[in-house]
Amino acid sequence: MSELPYYRPSRMRDQEGLMKNLRKLIRDGRYTKGRLVDEFAAKMSEMTSYEYVIPVGQGTHAIFLLARWYKELGYDRLVSPAFTWRSTWEPFKWAGFRVQFVDIDRETWLPDFEGTTYQYPNLRTVFAPTDTFGSVFPYRDIPPSAATPWVDSAQSLGAGWDSLQPHRVVSLSGSKPLTSGEGGFLLTQDRRLYEFAKEQAHWFSRMNELEAALGLAYLGQFYDDLQRRIRIEGAYKERFRPPRFRWQEVPVDTNRYIVAALVGRRKGFVEANPGVEFRRYYAPVVSEKDRPGDEFPTWLPNTRRVASRIVAFPAWPDLPLKRIKEMRE
Repeated sequence: MSELPYYRPSRMRDQEGLMKNLRKLIRDGRYTKGRLVDEFAAKMSEMTSYEYVIPVGQGTHAIFLLARWYKELGYDRLVSPAFTWRSTWEPFKWAGFRVQFVDIDRETWLPDFEGTTYQYPNLRTVFAPTDTFGSVFPYRDIPPSAATPWVDSAQSLGAGWDSLQPHRVVSLSGSKPLTSGEGGFLLTQDRRLYEFAKEQAHWFSRMNELEAALGLAYLGQFYDDLQRRIRIEGAYKERFRPPRFRWQEVPVDTNRYIVAALVGRRKGFVEANPGVEFRRYYAPVVSEKDRPGDEFPTWLPNTRRVASRIVAFPAWPDLPLKRIKEMRE
């Protein structure tokens, strides 16, 4: 049996359309500040219903822009889940914010802001929920704050967002549901943020035309790929059932970006499937001092539980369903 990687990019089904744009780019020599980035941003605005869309060279750069924006507004603390990539909170730390971490819900694996005792209560706080694995964080559960919240939606493009009020960051890196190879978008309804971010991104982080060409080509098959992910998730849930496998509960919607379950004997399951590449998120999680510490710290019990038992399965759109049926429990 052939090796089964965790991820492969979706097969490009409109190669001729991509090559047409690339040939024009090479002929004109306009690799930045061209029409394709503007076209990509306009289609993203239409797709998400966000009025203002700022293309950037990396999704993380959009978070840097938000950190600068909130700093100018006088905010000085970010509250973030520890169960996420460092890119959610590290740019705020670099901008001088105090970062405080919260645990996740035991069943949804989404941030749990309730019951947290906040240090330094006088700090002006920005909340940053994460759409973990493509599952949408419920807008109603974002704590009240004087700041418009932002959501790390790097993984959830294509899911049904339940609010267009928060600013959102979308990543287009190589393994995301929609990719341009690299790059991302900052989405907002706030014209002031749009003008600020557009000016900063002009010198700080521009998406180039080659990225936009790739992104536009993949955009044409995006919804078809989402349907493929639905079938893949369904095959996994049919093959691996509770109580041995505990699947993520979804309170709003999901695009099934990462298909993951909690497994009682994780090591035994992985060893029973040699040649299959699984992933483990997010280990090691951060410590209270913002640096790698104990792999599963006791001060975040649900984070510790999920991170110690999780198995993320190969789930790329072109994955043959028969490979799922061949896996062993």
